[in-house]
Amino acid sequence: MSAYWRNTYIFVFAFSLIFSLAFTPLVRFLAQKLNIYDKPDKRKIHTRSVPLWGGIAVFVPFALSLFLVRYYSTPLKSILLGSLIALCVGITDDLKKGLSGTVKFFILIALTLMLVSQGVVLNTFPAHILAFKVLNIILTCLWIVGVTSAFNAIDNMDGLATGVSCIASAFFFIVAVQTQQWWFGIISAAMVGSCLGFLRYNFRPATIFLGDAGSFFIGFTLAAMSVMGDWSENPFISMVIPVFILGIPIFDITYVVIWRHVNKVTRTFFEALQHCAKDHLSHRFVALGFSQKNAVLVIYLLAACTGICALVLRKSTSVTDSILLMMQGLVLLLILMEIMVIGTRHLREKYRMREDYISLRKELGLADDEIRVLVVDDDKEVRSFIGDFLGKKGFLVTGVDSLSSAVAELKHTRFNLAFVDVMIGGTPAGIEVLRSAKSLHPDMPVV
Repeated sequence: MSAYWRNTYIFVFAFSLIFSLAFTPLVRFLAQKLNIYDKPDKRKIHTRSVPLWGGIAVFVPFALSLFLVRYYSTPLKSILLGSLIALCVGITDDLKKGLSGTVKFFILIALTLMLVSQGVVLNTFPAHILAFKVLNIILTCLWIVGVTSAFNAIDNMDGLATGVSCIASAFFFIVAVQTQQWWFGIISAAMVGSCLGFLRYNFRPATIFLGDAGSFFIGFTLAAMSVMGDWSENPFISMVIPVFILGIPIFDITYVVIWRHVNKVTRTFFEALQHCAKDHLSHRFVALGFSQKNAVLVIYLLAACTGICALVLRKSTSVTDSILLMMQGLVLLLILMEIMVIGTRHLREKYRMREDYISLRKELGLADDEIRVLVVDDDKEVRSFIGDFLGKKGFLVTGVDSLSSAVAELKHTRFNLAFVDVMIGGTPAGIEVLRSAKSLHPDMPVV
């Protein structure tokens, strides 16, 4: 690698990382002011409202770092344009919550055809034969829609989609350096830096979520990059390598979609596009007893394992070694399938217990709605203690440490109960919280 490209990569990575670290709090502040929150519901695992639009905090450093190096190849421009459109679609969905899975599916098809028109297409079959050319376009559409949907689906726990994206981009960068695909290295380095900077705020406990804006943009970008990359002279290995690098999200979405269809949770293609539930790999790890943080870290390790398999396979010159590596990947797949199966049993038991709990509440004449509790205290340990204790009892607990945060939560969420520290940070802010709570929700008990 020449000094020019080495310095370019360092600049792109450092700029996107630092800019993302500085820019994310500004985006979070804007989302809070505009009341753009991801609020808890029965389909989601988080129990508090969290600002959205993290996708903007990733995209702007990513795109700006690419703009500053002034490398305007056609593939790079195609990816950037498609990523921008994907981001805007996600922002609209975060704002309106009105874009169905079907609409987003057809938007992805249109974006893929735009890439195809610029020469970004899988060359799985000889393109000089018309039937094979059409087949290549169909496979490209399936790949980009599938990978984008996969990253949208794994964005279900703090830091999960961001971390997996960072790991996949890092392996893309290594392949780019090995194969001297300089433009590919630039875009990979930009994605690693942007995601890593954002992960500082997105890892548990997350203070901002990617939202559909982020998962849609990141998934589309990584899918397009994998189509454009030159992976190996061997056609079969060239197809397998991106599947390995993006293996965990692909496995997760594939298994879940098939499982839902077999168990008649979804019956049609469009039902599968619309359905959203807590039955993904991360949810099943939690059902097995993992904490959310540990579940995410284990999936990081799995993503790193499949990425390493891809790198070793790309360098393999022996047929025997290639077969052994493929078998290793298959064994990992079988282990994950067994985890999913066992996790399914635990999820069913959990849902059965929840149904019994709901029935008991009805028999006792209690309300069906989940009880939301606001905890206002400047001591993190106090907030964590109350949150953990009540959370295990089925309450939805939101913890904040300041007057302004408490008032913001009270304005956009209806709480059933509040615990307030009278003295916060040495000032009588607790009294102000009490006054705000009573003015906004006069019937809400405050302890």
